[in-house]
Amino acid sequence: MACKMHVNLSHFTWRPQDLFDDFQNELVAAFNEFVGTVVFLLAGLGGIQAAAMSN
Repeated sequence: MACKMHVNLSHFTWRPQDLFDDFQNELVAAFNEFVGTVVFLLAGLGGIQAAAMSN
């Protein structure tokens, strides 16, 4: 008994104009990543500074 597998090839098509379809969402995500990274670094460095000054 042979098993047939169907592959939907429409998922593999790519057009250059698809690159900028959700550009605004990409900008929001990039900005939020930046803000999150800065907050994380400030919290970490603030903790290090507080530990260093407590001696």
